Amino acid sequence: MIDLNAGKLVFEKNPYWKGKMPEFETVEIHFYSNVDVATLALKNGEADTYYKYAGSYPYSGIEQLEKTGNFDFLEKTSVGLVFLAPNLKKAPFSDPEFREALADAINYEELVRLETLGYGEVPNRGFVPPAMENFKETEKLEYSPEKAREALKKAGYSDSNGNGILEGKDGKDIKLEILIRPDYARTGELLDEYFEQIGLSADLKTVDSDTWITLKDSYNYDLTVTRSTPWGMLMHSSWGSGYFDSRRTGQGVMHNLEDPAFLQLCDNILATTDSAELQKYAYELQDYYADNLPAIPLYWSKSVTPFNRHFEGWYADPLYGTYNLDTFTNVTKLEA
Repeated sequence: MIDLNAGKLVFEKNPYWKGKMPEFETVEIHFYSNVDVATLALKNGEADTYYKYAGSYPYSGIEQLEKTGNFDFLEKTSVGLVFLAPNLKKAPFSDPEFREALADAINYEELVRLETLGYGEVPNRGFVPPAMENFKETEKLEYSPEKAREALKKAGYSDSNGNGILEGKDGKDIKLEILIRPDYARTGELLDEYFEQIGLSADLKTVDSDTWITLKDSYNYDLTVTRSTPWGMLMHSSWGSGYFDSRRTGQGVMHNLEDPAFLQLCDNILATTDSAELQKYAYELQDYYADNLPAIPLYWSKSVTPFNRHFEGWYADPLYGTYNLDTFTNVTKLEA
């Protein structure tokens, strides 16, 4: 049953179902206008768990639910992540040494603390989170503005006129434009500060999602902050490749990497079903990310799912959270 006025979807037990029979006669899915309303419903006992596609329950609301004494939490490292995407079609971002300096300038520990409230970790250079199959342990990203400044100097970026802003190889001041959607406003402000500390002038350009897509697809940006979803990490030749392959299109993808070595890796993955070969190519792809930094992961985070502790049998799927068959058929009410 669908009740659009109440924002409710009700599943009833199917008497012809051949699998494991659920304990409950119905499962109700409630839709809420915003997270605050959903949190209130949880606190008031009107809902038993929370789901948002490719997202976690807001970390800032966890303490409120803990205080009720009615909720436990499932924590899993997310397959998706937030990352900084340079415009690889444009100098100086097409220069690997410049991207290295950007990576060294970022305070990952601070981002983890402020953006995930402790429910995250500093990412590896290999981009791919450890929750993915065939994850390879590449080197951790490290915050070192001194190293960044030295790398820029060595690569030929200098402040010849003493105005505090480094110049590109064309002799002009490097003025970064960071394209930001409102969801990443604070991340953008922090990146602005980090880059200015190494002599790069940065300005934020905040736009809505439709404008972001238009500017991104026309390569009319310097840097942007975006995220990968669990499905996005698995699409194309998996391991995040679909975000970068220049032959692809899509609202959320950057499609700005034309390196033949990368494209060949994607094609190799798509051409095989052999598990040993897939692992080999997955490792090579993560090494490619680590060596070339076509994008800089900002943090890995956990998907946190609250669930009513008076029930047991909850399961959180990487893609669909608690909204899955295992939860529907396995959840049972604990005896008082």
